[in-house]
Amino acid sequence: MSVQVLPQSVVDMIAAGEVIERPASIVKELIENALDAGASRVEVRVENGGKDRITVTDDGTGMDSEDLALAVLSHATSKLLTPDDLFRVTTFGFRGEALPSIGAVSMMEIRTRIRARTDGSVIRVSAGKIEGPLPEGCPPGTTVDVKNLFFNAQVRRKFLKNTPAEMYHVSSQVMNMAIARPDAAFSLIHGQRTVWRLEPVADLKDRIEAFFGKRLAADLVPLSYTEVGLTITGFVAPPPHCRSNRNSIFTYINGRFVREKILLHAVSESFREFLTQGRHPIAFVFITVDPAEVDVNVHPTKLEVRFRRSGQMHGILSALFRKSIERGAGAVKVPVADHGLFPAPEVPESPDARDFLDGAAPGSEGSWRPLDGSAPLQSSMRPFDSRGSADRTAVRAACDPRFMAPASAGAGETEAAEIPHPTGPAPQSDRAMQVHDSYIVAETADGIEIIDQHALHERVLYDEIMGRMTAEGLSTQKLLIPITIDLDPSAEAVLGDAAELLLRFGLEIESFGPGSVAVHGIPPLLPDSEVEGFIGDVVEEFSGREGAGSASKRIEAVAKRLACRSAVKAGQLLTRGKVLSIVEKAAAIRGVPTCPHGRPAVLRITIKDLERHFRRT
Repeated sequence: MSVQVLPQSVVDMIAAGEVIERPASIVKELIENALDAGASRVEVRVENGGKDRITVTDDGTGMDSEDLALAVLSHATSKLLTPDDLFRVTTFGFRGEALPSIGAVSMMEIRTRIRARTDGSVIRVSAGKIEGPLPEGCPPGTTVDVKNLFFNAQVRRKFLKNTPAEMYHVSSQVMNMAIARPDAAFSLIHGQRTVWRLEPVADLKDRIEAFFGKRLAADLVPLSYTEVGLTITGFVAPPPHCRSNRNSIFTYINGRFVREKILLHAVSESFREFLTQGRHPIAFVFITVDPAEVDVNVHPTKLEVRFRRSGQMHGILSALFRKSIERGAGAVKVPVADHGLFPAPEVPESPDARDFLDGAAPGSEGSWRPLDGSAPLQSSMRPFDSRGSADRTAVRAACDPRFMAPASAGAGETEAAEIPHPTGPAPQSDRAMQVHDSYIVAETADGIEIIDQHALHERVLYDEIMGRMTAEGLSTQKLLIPITIDLDPSAEAVLGDAAELLLRFGLEIESFGPGSVAVHGIPPLLPDSEVEGFIGDVVEEFSGREGAGSASKRIEAVAKRLACRSAVKAGQLLTRGKVLSIVEKAAAIRGVPTCPHGRPAVLRITIKDLERHFRRT
């Protein structure tokens, strides 16, 4: 095989594969171009999560026809002139790859006009083929219209997630940029639904409030650190406002949103002693540093950067956050070792704030805005309820066969669901007991069964849920007092798009002001304590981090999450009636049952196995 120079069309497709991963990648590149052009207003419109159409409109400087013709060519840019400029980047874009990469995998149309002229220009690019520029009447600024993403690369299109998942990433990109530029107006519209419409504000805290609500904004603690060559500003939320993932840690270098591991680790480690495992802080960190001290030319997406002195930066951030958590408010004096790069300044200490870690947050006033969705569907499903509480000693006595004679399920106990006849030996339900608050040991006609109470109950609930979902769906149990849950705004947008499906699962949600939702109804089998975790699971499924394909796959995925959250837990002491119910359900499942995720739920040991083990044969 001889070495050949690749055709330009192939080169463009390779470049597009590095820069354009999904619709959100296009949104990010186009917003960056708009801000580099001095835009004060940016509007983003998407259809089908951006898979069918993305339109970004700005009021920036625009381009004349000569610049427009060059803008869609590979490595054509006005932001770099010499090799040295690559190591002192002060703009968002600099590679000259975004527009040609987008045009290589879509049908793109750009309309633009500079303010000094009365007419504009339009250029069209489809799968890399350029038509124009041609004269066109349009307002000042630029509008980029992108249709049918990956229409000429169907393999890549098949890797895109469902609409709510792609919309999650799109809204995340808009939010990341809008937080960095509170002085600019941003709009995000999905189909006919306006997700956000943000007007310019003078203060960063006001922009944060628009996304996360008044309660969190009121509790924010400012960050301030200044010395020659380095400035760190921003806010951190007290530990009670923690979240279940790192998505609410926003870090910016010279105005550019980045996901730098050094920064994320410094923030998380500072909070480690104040948060339970699996919880993460909310922080907004803006670092201004000499561009020569940071390399932004690390990855085509420009999300990763490298500091020349990452260790010193980590130490300064850790000390700053640690002191802010301990002190509670205001700019603080940070004891940082002198590394010769960022000497520690003398900053006036702020007064103590004793209530910083108390978790008392003021109430918030939010406007109720119903999400789209039909009325909840009713069902007669009777779940296995594990929410009852009882004295531990009394319950243990009730669970132990030595303390209580065999009895059938009494009043209030749920009868076993109708399931196919078993193939295994029926256990003797009056000869069963719970051990280590996690397992149930039951005698059968030819041996014993050891049941994982959580895994088995999870399987039973999953089968019941899927049976209902193929029919009328789950019923909704109305809550007398709504449960208010704080979410990052991108997650709230996902729930809005998934509202109709969630209603079929019995979950009734409304927006409750920025950054939070109010839960008015839940499926009867879901304990109140698991509502927040279940909603987090739903967001995770729909945002694509666990992968979700067709509608049926999404239903299965959410059903598994609901069953897991609703099932009795390992370590949970059960009443006698619940133990007997689980034993009965285990006997009614064909074969060897597993939980919905494939983990074994029952271990069956025959008399012969026991005799062989103890050498009685």
